[in-house]
Amino acid sequence: MSTTLEIQALSGFSNLDGLRLQLTFRNLGPDPVALPVPTDLSAALTVYAYRGTELTRVANGITHQDMMSRGRFDEATEREPVAAGLERSWELDLTSYAYPLLAGESSVFAECILGDGSVVRSNTIQVGVQALPVNRIALDRSNPVLDGVCVLLESVGTNGLERRLRLYNTARPLAPWFCEPLPALGADALVVATPNFFLPDTFDHFFARWLVAIDPGKVSALRLVSGRPSGQVREAPLPHGRRLLSAIQQPNDELLVFFLGPAGELECGDFSDAGLSLRFSLSPRTFTAPNLVIGGRADRLVIVTAEGGIERLDVDYQGTVLDHRRLFDTDLRTIDVRFDPVNDDVKASFWDGVQGQHLQLVLVRGGEPSVFYQERTESLRELLELSWDCDRAGEFHVVGNLPTGLFYWTRRVPPRLLLAGPGPRLPRVLAQRRPCIGLWDAERGYNFYEYRDGLRFREGPLP
Repeated sequence: MSTTLEIQALSGFSNLDGLRLQLTFRNLGPDPVALPVPTDLSAALTVYAYRGTELTRVANGITHQDMMSRGRFDEATEREPVAAGLERSWELDLTSYAYPLLAGESSVFAECILGDGSVVRSNTIQVGVQALPVNRIALDRSNPVLDGVCVLLESVGTNGLERRLRLYNTARPLAPWFCEPLPALGADALVVATPNFFLPDTFDHFFARWLVAIDPGKVSALRLVSGRPSGQVREAPLPHGRRLLSAIQQPNDELLVFFLGPAGELECGDFSDAGLSLRFSLSPRTFTAPNLVIGGRADRLVIVTAEGGIERLDVDYQGTVLDHRRLFDTDLRTIDVRFDPVNDDVKASFWDGVQGQHLQLVLVRGGEPSVFYQERTESLRELLELSWDCDRAGEFHVVGNLPTGLFYWTRRVPPRLLLAGPGPRLPRVLAQRRPCIGLWDAERGYNFYEYRDGLRFREGPLP
């Protein structure tokens, strides 16, 4: 043959990581050949993965567009010439092109359509993929220039505790922009700082995050760019008796860190290159509730507690109280409480226990609570895990894990089985338009899947 294509796997050897390939194209013929450029977003270069005779993954520019956006596909191919006798090598990270490979052994090869319409096929490689559990997941939504969700995954691998950071498009969270392993920090606690600003002058700050970690005797912050350490580090002694709650990233890399003090007070600290200094402290009487979340809007901090209902305290960035309201009352116990700084939404869940009969989901949007109350019948009685979200129209989309499997329901749709079988799933729901459901599966790892009368487990546009 006058052209060859060779692939080699660089990483992606767990079902939590996207496959990364090294590709080398050689033009052995007498004439130039038009090769798709590395950034081409058509289907001219396609990677296939098989497990036995089953096609399990397809990755190309079209699947990338489909996994990342709801817009129309651009099928135009961008090519550049490779002169006779030369070769071209590049790396291809398939994290944003397809779901990770399934656990086990996969056969992987690539096909490339050249400018003259001929097809060159690569060698076939065998890729062994380890199944990794996920022990904890944390989500943070922000809109510094694009609306995105930062996802922190914790798992226990062969080297002990492993953490990975992903960044998704909130409206289409099927594939992340990146998935990167994090440094071994935060033996005691670790949070990702959430941006509180919107600056449309550049996209750079969308991919930048500060990682704040607590290790014995110290607090540290590491700046990440696309999930990778940038080399910018801050460190300070950890004040005695403080528990890390959260962190907020302001413009120009200003960093606010929040602690619960030894007497129950809420402390806000400035964490700069010079160290950690106290900005303000708020009385502990407001923060006795065990369920406490802190979010940052451009002009204020929002502190939400949920105990016997929902309470919201707004303060400015010097700690001055701007507003303090009781938003909702209930006699049920709290499951969780969240604050969405992009929409200024408060979301909280209440129930009467795993074997109870009542479930109350509350969305406070525009200051008014909307409640989805449900009598838990026999089929929903033993609720082991729960997640939900509201779409733009205010419809509740709920996912619950039961001993028999994972179920989805709304006010109008009765519970439908998504995935049979017992075990933890760590479900999460993102519902801007069509709901996307995040879940862990031993074979597939942790991913978000679009719900269309069932979960869509394959990447790429539907026929």
